Amino acid sequence: MRTTIDIPEHLLREAKAAAAIRGIKFKELVGQFFEQGIKDLEPVPTVSRPRVTPIIPATNRVPYSLSNAEIEEIFALEDAKLDKNDRPA
Repeated sequence: MRTTIDIPEHLLREAKAAAAIRGIKFKELVGQFFEQGIKDLEPVPTVSRPRVTPIIPATNRVPYSLSNAEIEEIFALEDAKLDKNDRPA
């Protein structure tokens, strides 16, 4: 697979020289670098989270159900209350 990376000039020269000394292609040396670098990576620590108890017990039925129209009506009433409270007395 081809990709483009920026390598500082001095490291590029050293890597090309190292590949020539080993008698391998530059891309093979870069592949070895990546492989070794990935092996040397520290494992990412996992964060354990405490178990949360649900507020509503898990059942097969929904405690209540609202239609979209009912939800819109609730929002409209809340907005009306907010608008009423925002007005100066």
